[in-house]
Amino acid sequence: MGAGRISFREQPLGDQILVAQDGLSDGLWAEISQLLLSYRASPKGKSLVISALDLRLSAHDLASVIRREGVATDYDDATRRLFELHLVEVRARKNAEQDATSLLPEAVAQQIMASGRFVRRMTDNQERDLGRLLLLRHGANFSVPGAGKTATLLAVYEAGRAEGRLDRLLIVAPKNAFLSWEEEIGLCYAEETRPRVARITGGRATALDVLSSDPEITIVTYQFLPNVLDMISEWLRRGKSHVVLDESHRIKSGANGVYGSAALRLSTLAERRDVLSGTPMPNRAEDLRAQVEFLWPGQRILPEARLDSELPDKTLEQLHRVVRPLYVRTTKRELRLPELEVVPVVVDLGPLHREVYELLRSEAKRLAAGMNTADRRFLRSLGSHVLRLIVATSNPMLVAQIGLSALEESEEQFRMQAWDLLREIARSGLPAKVAKTVQLAEEALNGNPTHKVLIWTSFVQNVLFLEKLLARFNPVVLYGSIGTGSEEDSDTREGRIRRFHRDGQCRVMIANPAACGESISLHHACHHAIYLDRTFNAAHYLQSVDRIHRLGLPENVVTRVEILEARRTVDGRVARRLKAKITAMGTILDDPGLAALVYDPEDVVEEFPAGIERADVEEIMEHIVSGEDDGDKH
Repeated sequence: MGAGRISFREQPLGDQILVAQDGLSDGLWAEISQLLLSYRASPKGKSLVISALDLRLSAHDLASVIRREGVATDYDDATRRLFELHLVEVRARKNAEQDATSLLPEAVAQQIMASGRFVRRMTDNQERDLGRLLLLRHGANFSVPGAGKTATLLAVYEAGRAEGRLDRLLIVAPKNAFLSWEEEIGLCYAEETRPRVARITGGRATALDVLSSDPEITIVTYQFLPNVLDMISEWLRRGKSHVVLDESHRIKSGANGVYGSAALRLSTLAERRDVLSGTPMPNRAEDLRAQVEFLWPGQRILPEARLDSELPDKTLEQLHRVVRPLYVRTTKRELRLPELEVVPVVVDLGPLHREVYELLRSEAKRLAAGMNTADRRFLRSLGSHVLRLIVATSNPMLVAQIGLSALEESEEQFRMQAWDLLREIARSGLPAKVAKTVQLAEEALNGNPTHKVLIWTSFVQNVLFLEKLLARFNPVVLYGSIGTGSEEDSDTREGRIRRFHRDGQCRVMIANPAACGESISLHHACHHAIYLDRTFNAAHYLQSVDRIHRLGLPENVVTRVEILEARRTVDGRVARRLKAKITAMGTILDDPGLAALVYDPEDVVEEFPAGIERADVEEIMEHIVSGEDDGDKH
């Protein structure tokens, strides 16, 4: 007698599968139920309901139990197609691992031009990448900014459309990338055959109206996607859909994050899936997992163990071998970009500045004592203290603006002492790093009347402070609350970028990497960046550098990046952790050119190289507890 039967039936909503049993022993059904519940299934009477994606994710484990126990299976047509698709994609991925060939340029051109709509001429690097992507069922393009990932993706879509495999395209992207996509679509298609593009914005009613008109290409932000997931899913089901995630590292939290969970749900509705990112693993190799899961759900391509940034070289090389057949990347070296000069600028804090910094460090040490470093509450608390130390290092007066009252657990005596120090600092002149930033900018601008400078800082208050200090150079500022819009409007992001490019009197741009590190090209106007401060977020740093070091630079131009570091502060730990993250990314992506973006912190006298991640904790705690190496103590 068999072990019983398990059946799978699609539910009316189309994204849910009902899993029921007939004749299974209580123990076996309990085992299967527990397994599916671990993949986010929900009870429904005596049965279970699980999403199509989660069923695919569980397929490997579920199949093992079914085979081991000799359980019979029964599928409806929809679920059978889902499992058959899963097997097809498993074979496609294995074929990709075994066959690393690419189409020749002639074949690439034939495929992307077959519909008669696509008119953009591809570069040699784009043709090479397309030669591989067109042979992959789903693809990843991890090329550096400026390499033309957007145009390459549109060419992939158009080739699929010409073959009748695709007829609509969904782009999930940061809001500041919308205009770039629309402009690129305008360049890639002849006007008379250009696909209709629609932004999914506003409320649900507006989104429904837009989708009801059935545009060929739609663009939605990661933030808005969860709010309209049902509507977009229905739109995708109406055709042969291609789904692309732009700046795909934004889903690195996977099913545990709001954006990642929504994006992953789309994977089962797409005939083809692609991800685009120049920094696919900004902090650690683990950041790659959700992106791979979106492309190849349930295939367990990466090791099950968590992939933190401090991995041995052997493991990094193994990861490279596993993922290399599944993506393309054009490196900066292949773009033949001119020289990038990264220069650390060491600054000494003044006595009062040092005193307030050490006061904040000692308070962080007191509050962190005895806490469990594996506790998420500890990480949130530690992150707040680290951010406060970075703020204090760049400009201690911002600590007052953030508010010492936020330190609820701190003693009143500490807060009073800190306020007294801040009042003295306010009367003593500019903080050391701010003063040095102004000095470097003024020296460069006064020495050359056509020179322009880009200043990066993580804090909006610093952006506005520097705007006043450098007012005679007519600066423009960019940060998160400045909206997108027409470049004719001086208050929009696009209008300010246009002014920086075209107005010879506008010599300085001051920007926030978190809001302005993507989809901006400044390399025609500016070749000099100054970093007042940096955080542990490697993606923000890498993408901000790419604003001025990208394709299109004249051969004789040297791009200069000056990074300010305050001696014996958290700045040193930030530098060390960024170096480790970028080096690991370079190993996995087989791109040693990423090393050009970092320097060895040990080359800086008395430096302590320190978005916070678990792998950053050891460096941070060492600094909070000891402050400096024994050799640097006086």
